[in-house]
Amino acid sequence: MSLFSSPRRRALLIAVPEADQPLRRQDVHRLAKVLKVHRGYDARDILLMVNDDTSSPMFPSQANVMREIASMFSEARAGDQFFLYLSAHSKRATYEGDCSTLVLSAETEVRGEEILGVIRHLPYGTKVSILIDSCYSGAIFGSNPFEQCEMHGPAIGLITACDSDQRAWECESGGTDDSYDFSVTLALINFIDSNPRYTWSELMKALRVKCDEMTVDRLSEFTGTRLAPLSRGASLPHDEHQTPQLIYTRDVNIESCAFL
Repeated sequence: MSLFSSPRRRALLIAVPEADQPLRRQDVHRLAKVLKVHRGYDARDILLMVNDDTSSPMFPSQANVMREIASMFSEARAGDQFFLYLSAHSKRATYEGDCSTLVLSAETEVRGEEILGVIRHLPYGTKVSILIDSCYSGAIFGSNPFEQCEMHGPAIGLITACDSDQRAWECESGGTDDSYDFSVTLALINFIDSNPRYTWSELMKALRVKCDEMTVDRLSEFTGTRLAPLSRGASLPHDEHQTPQLIYTRDVNIESCAFL
């Protein structure tokens, strides 16, 4: 790339295809549209990895995923902006401070520390936004993941679908019941469509409120009783509640306009 090239916007959207999770594939295509319409990404700079053909280079295996992550960040320069999206099942971290693991298939996994190892050393002036929509995603990069980022490294904003000990809601209706077609990704897409300019804190408030609403709906289905809405930031003592998290480097102001 020329020294005087214009800043680039590049996105890599990865969703592990599964027959019982039809919303994942839809989310990826909806998210790509949002990036083009509201964030100025060129379609040629958005790569989708949702292929279910295991022989395809776009099948989200560990080798393919790490190859494309490295490729997206190659030749990164100040002013460049990147978006990384991952949707998959996850394994819970085995001990406090450990990274959770994304399950890509029956045979392959990718650990958060592998991804962080690529991102951590990007140059100063680059901006990276990441959305991880999976169970236990609050621990995807371990505890205090950006503590070791270089002082003059990239600005990073990481949104996870839930905390480190929580499960993430996915479509359980097989696409037949719109009221339960929910994911944090879909909530984010709908929010950006309605609010193209927003701060990090506004986005996180909207995601948490939507997750609270879905928790109330789910519990009322189980109990047959309509429950009162949760207060902002409230949490119920059961494993169905999820609280999206925002983790960021020290140079990100959460009251400023989000670069996602």
